[in-house]
Amino acid sequence: MTSNNKWGAVAEFDSAQSIYQAAEKLTAEGYTRTDAHTPFPVHGIDKMLNHRESGLGWLVVCGGITGIVVAQAMMWWMNGRDYPFWVSGKEPYTLTADAYVSALPVDPFKLLLPEPWKQMPFFSKLDGLRGVPVINIHLWFDRKLTDIDHLLFSRSPLLSVYADMSNTCREYEDAERSMLELVFAPAKDWIGRPDEEIVAATMKELERLFPQHFGSENPAVLRKSKVVKTPLSVYKTVPNCQPLRPTQKTPVPNFFMAGDYTLQRYLASMEGAVLSGKLCAEAVAA
Repeated sequence: MTSNNKWGAVAEFDSAQSIYQAAEKLTAEGYTRTDAHTPFPVHGIDKMLNHRESGLGWLVVCGGITGIVVAQAMMWWMNGRDYPFWVSGKEPYTLTADAYVSALPVDPFKLLLPEPWKQMPFFSKLDGLRGVPVINIHLWFDRKLTDIDHLLFSRSPLLSVYADMSNTCREYEDAERSMLELVFAPAKDWIGRPDEEIVAATMKELERLFPQHFGSENPAVLRKSKVVKTPLSVYKTVPNCQPLRPTQKTPVPNFFMAGDYTLQRYLASMEGAVLSGKLCAEAVAA
């Protein structure tokens, strides 16, 4: 028996921007049973389709943690307690490697330092490197604000750098509307404030920096926002802090360090972190 009832529709789009706009229009028209399949992540598409957050990720995390804990417990009990297994005179259940590398940020690394190491001048000088709070703000607008395709420094006292992710990042690509990602720093006096207050202060700065977009009779409209707070981020660059930065090779023969705070030609940054990893790999291979 043939039915003429329409049970659904399928559409194909050639860009992240077009599928995002289609999802926004479907939701606005009241459709609820919708889905989208893309070859790469399109950030925000699930929220635009009003999809609930999946619990699968948490199940996978819990399963992974459970597997690791059970496996480690089995090895500890079998080889360390029930039937101690001694190799080369080492104590039972000793994890060994040819080289150990720490890529932790400086503040967590200081918390995990063994007590004997804390007395060594190489590691004790790390106390002079202090992380500072940083706030990242993501703002989605109803129109295009800039066509510049790289990171920009701001002359604002609150916003240090920013980029229009609709130009610089494929996942946020949009020829019609901008998505700004801004670094709110220094953030010491703002890290404890509500997200709404931080967004309001950011918008006020944008009105001052870009009067052509926000000072007219038809100003750009903020569609949505996201605030990400990091209480301890990169170290604070102050006079005489350069000698405090450790090299990738440490006094411990097979222990090495990587991270933007380690000694290399850049300050604390993504570029510095990448370069430190390269220098660390060279130190391990030497």
